[in-house]
Amino acid sequence: MAGCSNHLDQGEEPGASSDDPGDGGVSVTTVERLLDRKQQLMERLLDNPGPHERGEIENQLEKIDTALNLLGYAGPGISEDDEN
Repeated sequence: MAGCSNHLDQGEEPGASSDDPGDGGVSVTTVERLLDRKQQLMERLLDNPGPHERGEIENQLEKIDTALNLLGYAGPGISEDDEN
């Protein structure tokens, strides 16, 4: 399809749209992508990265956690009571 600007993000299935959640809520695809990225970063931390890389990973994890909190998703096993 020449000139077609649509593309699939890594791991996104054809027909899935993060722009159209259907019910006006947050797209599951968006949350899934954030959780997948968080898991990848957590696994990288297990490889004992150097201090610079560790700082970058932790910074990205903080941003993902902020995004998930703004989307109203705390994740499995995490509740507001646990944070206090």
